[in-house]
Amino acid sequence: MLRSLVGSEMCIRDSSYPTCTEVVTELARRCNVALPSEKELHGHMAQFVNVDQGNMISEEEFQTVVFEIFAAVDQAVFLEAVGYYNLPFAGTRDEVLTNFFQRHNRETMQAGEMRDILSRFAARADTGAPPTDEELDQTLASQFSGVKDGKGVVTLQEFVDYFVGQFSETNDTEFFTTMQYLWHGYLNFY
Repeated sequence: MLRSLVGSEMCIRDSSYPTCTEVVTELARRCNVALPSEKELHGHMAQFVNVDQGNMISEEEFQTVVFEIFAAVDQAVFLEAVGYYNLPFAGTRDEVLTNFFQRHNRETMQAGEMRDILSRFAARADTGAPPTDEELDQTLASQFSGVKDGKGVVTLQEFVDYFVGQFSETNDTEFFTTMQYLWHGYLNFY
């Protein structure tokens, strides 16, 4: 829950009192509840030492004020109001693959880098034994025209088309997990 406030527009680091009032007012509107009186709001704010010193409160103090004021609001309503369910969207698979490609490349990628990606991709698929060097070279030569004709490069479009095809039967969770693995070389679950 704290992450929701920290990550949303409700997060105010070192906020002044009028800003906190504005946020609380908007949150009250979204929760469809009556806003506390000015005196009541000032009472919530006055418990913090910093309020008397320039009307500033820290992020933690801000969260405490918000939680105190909205403690009686139904949790589902409150979570919706602070944007807890508005999850970030990574983009289409084409966009994710394009971003991955362009991490180190513009229009073309060296065949050696693509070979490393194919090797990690095969390891993630866990289809048994890892592919041999010959199998990786055969995949490169058969799938990518820049490798086939001796230039030793893979274009952005070939890269995206290849992996869109490879992921065609994969659900989104598996796709994004695999992309994380390809990007970092390992999986990191918090």
